[in-house]
Amino acid sequence: MLHFYETLYEILFFISFLGLIVGMFDPGIVVPWCRKKNRLRVFLIFGLASIILLILISVVSSIRNDQKRMLILKSTGVLTKLDVTRQDQGKSKK
Repeated sequence: MLHFYETLYEILFFISFLGLIVGMFDPGIVVPWCRKKNRLRVFLIFGLASIILLILISVVSSIRNDQKRMLILKSTGVLTKLDVTRQDQGKSKK
């Protein structure tokens, strides 16, 4: 399920970054709903969206990598049943 969100955020980032680039040349194309169609407005809307989406991509990616690492440790037997229960107990206390 996290792969879906990571892909979705990457597509949305690409669209917002493309909107930022296009809006720097002609702001009226990408912000037709605004009364003031200027480059600052485009930069605020699409620049902030790009930054927020980059943060979301990095968070989802790190969670996904942690899950992969845990799955590898479980499948190789490095992570024993005792280690798993200790980790689960630590999470429930928080």
